[in-house]
Parts: sequence; C-alpha cells; structure tokens
Amino acid sequence: MDLLISKRMSTARKISGMSYRELETISGVSKSQLNKIENGEQNNPGIEIIMKIASALQCDVSDFVGDPRPEYSMHIRRIHELEDELARKKRECRILYESVAALKSAVEGAYAKSWNPLIGGE
Repeated sequence: MDLLISKRMSTARKISGMSYRELETISGVSKSQLNKIENGEQNNPGIEIIMKIASALQCDVSDFVGDPRPEYSMHIRRIHELEDELARKKRECRILYESVAALKSAVEGAYAKSWNPLIGGE
C-alpha cells in the first residue's frame, strides 16, 4: 500500500481520537487489518475497505487518496466542529447566566419585601 495513504489513515484516526478497537467496531474492518494498513504492511486493501474506514472516520475517500494535504482538510473540519461546539456551549452558558440572574433578582426582591415595611415586610 502507498505509505502516504497509510500515513493519512493513521493521521485521520488519531485526529478522530478513535482507538483501533473503536474503528474496528464502526467500520467492520478488523483491528489487525487496520494496524497492517496504517503500518503499510498490507498492499492494496481495496477501495471497499478504504471506503469503510473513511466513512467510520467521517472523512472523504479523497482525504486518503486525493489532495496531498489531507491533514489540512481534516484539521479544518475538526476546527469547524470545535467552533460549532463552542457556539453551543456559549449559548448554554448565556442561558444559564440569564437563569441565575433571574433567580438572583427574584431572591433579592423577596428578601427586600420581607425586611422592608414600606414594600410589604414586617
């Protein structure tokens, strides 16, 4: 197998954070075969195997056999995923902040009423 393709597959798997076992489960390609492919020990695993691995890693087959800089496109894809995750977290934090501010306001209002005779306290 082309050592460049082996390196690209290895890079894609590492970027995804998947172990051989996880990739085996998702792709249906044995851990042993994945290891041989990444180490360049298996000549021509076939397009079907490459397609299974690419699909499991959420990559395009062209990431392995196309552009000579697939790591770049994989990194860009991961950056976009992180940006999306950050935007979701930011929305979640804003909602949480607004909820805490509303709770604080309600508690302060209730406390002020209970201690201020002009507002309704004793």
